[in-house]
Amino acid sequence: MGNGINKGNLDKMYSIPVTLNMLKEIKSQGIKPEHIRQFIKNYGKDAGGMPKIRSDDWRRLRDILIQNPALQLIGQINSGKSHLVKKLIENDKSRVYIMLDSHGEYDLPVVHQITHDLKESVKLSLPKEPVGIVAMFGMYKDLILRDRFPAHYVLVVEEAMKYEKKGLKVLVAECRKFIKPLIVNQSRLYDFCPAIQTVPYHQFKY
Repeated sequence: MGNGINKGNLDKMYSIPVTLNMLKEIKSQGIKPEHIRQFIKNYGKDAGGMPKIRSDDWRRLRDILIQNPALQLIGQINSGKSHLVKKLIENDKSRVYIMLDSHGEYDLPVVHQITHDLKESVKLSLPKEPVGIVAMFGMYKDLILRDRFPAHYVLVVEEAMKYEKKGLKVLVAECRKFIKPLIVNQSRLYDFCPAIQTVPYHQFKY
């Protein structure tokens, strides 16, 4: 089958009660068992197959980060991306989160460089001017690409799109060698990097 489901593994039965109207819909629309199996396989994903996450589910975000060398956290304006990241940093004490916070949204100690002996989450010092922020990212990126940092370090890049021309793609592509990045942006930037979509917790339907 071209849907990624192996018929040889279909050895379990599962049935659910339906209403008479639902049964009529099943027959009129020609709904077949393979349609139900596809629904189960893609449950909780958008039309492009991207998983969704509640904007308050920091535990799931933590677990996904553990499983991947890099991750893109995407979502529309006011979807709760920053709220989710703040909850993650506040609650996950097993990792050191290093923030690139260009809008000053995170209340974290400020450092001027990434060292190997950080004991708590921090944010990197950035200038106030937008042009200077982008230029400073380029400097931090070059420093990161010269070293291998502890496995429990996570570099969080907010508003990531603005850094594309300063080597963000290289940093994500080569992350296994240097540092784990969490890329936060309104839209997906790289197909080669796993992504998850933030949905406000009051709108989450899965």
